[in-house]
Amino acid sequence: MILVAGNKEETETIKIKVKEKLSKIGLILSDEKTRITHWSKSLIFLGYQIQGKQRDNGVGIKAVFSIPHEKQQQIIKRIETICGYHHVPEIDVMVQVGAMFRGWCNYYKYANQPQRIFSKIASKTWWAYAHYNARKHKSSIKQMLERESKAKRYGTVELNGRNRQTFSQKVGERKIILDIFPPQTEQIRAIGNRQNWEMDIKPLQPMNWASGRSLMTKTIARERAKGICERCKENPVFQVHHTKPMRGKGFLARVQSDRDQQETAVALCKECHLQAHQGSFKPKKPNWNAGCGESRLSGVVSAS
Repeated sequence: MILVAGNKEETETIKIKVKEKLSKIGLILSDEKTRITHWSKSLIFLGYQIQGKQRDNGVGIKAVFSIPHEKQQQIIKRIETICGYHHVPEIDVMVQVGAMFRGWCNYYKYANQPQRIFSKIASKTWWAYAHYNARKHKSSIKQMLERESKAKRYGTVELNGRNRQTFSQKVGERKIILDIFPPQTEQIRAIGNRQNWEMDIKPLQPMNWASGRSLMTKTIARERAKGICERCKENPVFQVHHTKPMRGKGFLARVQSDRDQQETAVALCKECHLQAHQGSFKPKKPNWNAGCGESRLSGVVSAS
C-alpha cells in the first residue's frame, strides 16, 4: 500500500516503476488486485482501516490508522463466547480471555488513539467474566463481587504502571489475573527490522479444558510438586500425567473428570511421563496409570 502526494498521472508512473522493480526480484504485481483510488477514501488493509489525511501544515499527506467497528465486535463476541462456558475452571477462562484481549490490543496498538477503544473492550471483558463467575456460582453479580472481594480474589491490581479493578486466582505461589491491561500506544514507523517479539505472539492453546485437561489441573499439579518430578524426585516438571482415562467420554463428562483429577494428576519429567505412557504418548492400551501409581495419603508417588 502506497500513499502518493500527487495526481493520478504521477501515481500511474509510480505503479509502473513498482511493477518493474518487483519483476527484477521474481514477483508479479497483480493488475486485478491492484487499484488506484483517492487517498481520502478509507480502505481495509491487514485488519486496519486506513485513510489518507492532509497534514496540518498543508504539505503532504499522512496515513490515519483506525480499528474497524466489525473487528471490535468480533473480539467482544469471542470473549463472550468463552465466558459462556460457566462449567470451565476460572483459571482457564482468565488465561484464555486475557490472552485474547492482550493479543488483540497488541495488534491494534499502532492505530491512532486506540486507548478509548481498548478501554471499551476491557470493560466488555470485565463484564463478560463477571457474568461467567456469577453464573458459575449461581449468584448475582453483586453477591459474586462481595464473595470474591472477601476472598481477596477481586480488587485493585497494578500492572505495567496501571491500576485496575480485576479478578485473580492464586494457586500455590502463583497468582493469575484477568488481564484487562491494554498496552501503550505505539507508532508503526517505530518498528525496526529486528524486533524482540514476546512469546505472547506464539499461538495460545488454552482450549485443553474442552478435552478435559484444564490449565487449572496442570497448575495445581505443578505447584504441588514445586517444579520437581513427583516420581524420580530429581528432574524438573515437563508435563502433567492424567491418571484417569478421558477417551470415549462426552464433553461434560470430561469436564467433570478434569475436576476430579485436580487432586490426582501427577507432575512428571519427560522421561517419567514417557514411562507412564509405556514409551509413547500415543496410548496403546486403556491403561492410563501404567508405571505411575500414587499414594496421596503419604504424598509419595510410587511405581505400580
